[in-house]
Amino acid sequence: MSTHQMFKKINQEEWIVNANADLKGKVQAENIKYDIEEGLSFSPFITHHEVLQNQSISGPKTLAGVTIKAENEKIANQKAKEMLRNAAQVLTFDVSEETNFDQLFEGIFLDMITILLLTEDALRIRAMIDKYITANYQNKKTDVRIADQNNALQLSADLSFVERMAKTKAFIDNKKDDQIIFVELKRDFLTQISELRAIRMLSLSQNSTIFIAAIANDDAYNNTEVHPMIIINYLLMSAYLGMSDAAFGIPYGDDGESARLSLNIHNVLKEESGFGFVTDPTAGAYIIEKITQQLFNAATT
Repeated sequence: MSTHQMFKKINQEEWIVNANADLKGKVQAENIKYDIEEGLSFSPFITHHEVLQNQSISGPKTLAGVTIKAENEKIANQKAKEMLRNAAQVLTFDVSEETNFDQLFEGIFLDMITILLLTEDALRIRAMIDKYITANYQNKKTDVRIADQNNALQLSADLSFVERMAKTKAFIDNKKDDQIIFVELKRDFLTQISELRAIRMLSLSQNSTIFIAAIANDDAYNNTEVHPMIIINYLLMSAYLGMSDAAFGIPYGDDGESARLSLNIHNVLKEESGFGFVTDPTAGAYIIEKITQQLFNAATT
């Protein structure tokens, strides 16, 4: 007889009765709640009876990204190539109509990586990029995504999860092309995984194609109480388990060593931990399924 056949499955009510017996009146198990924020709370005694969504969600393998911050195209190019040598898969740049793309992309093969360009005028930059690609990448597939305030959504970590889901629902309903959602990762590990899954569920339910870029916010890598790499580690872990399209840790600004170490965390998560080897790695985890469904419901009802 296998081990799992030796234990009888019980429902939530039976589990709470057993828990109360173990607690011996010190606290009532039915009063114990897993509190996330206002409007999001549930009993931690979860069984398959209480989980509505327990099917795998189709999502991508998360790409390792680095945001490049530099004074000019030459320095940005040097930093970008350094990060590519350390296995970066996505690079983000701030650009404008004055950007010299020949200099910015010199020696960088756009048919081998994903590029995110942040700008104030996506249409203008798209025309410039299309011209550059036509001149340099004929008959080759490239993935250059351009974000401005019209086609990109910024989800600040200062907002509650419910507020972020409401903004996401409104954004996806617009059904614009090349939608990009920048999600500042929050430190509630389980809920952050669930939120990313819920966003993916929303896009699938609306037949909308979105690109989710998960970002460690400034507070994470400027923390003085806990080593920033510890915080970055579990933030990036939630991005991988939540199936963001790309995840970004410490940017490459003045501190190249921290950016490299942050990128190394990506490599561990991708190659050694194997988070990308299966679709929806947290599917079937009752608490994550429960939070995912609550966040999805909060946005759609």
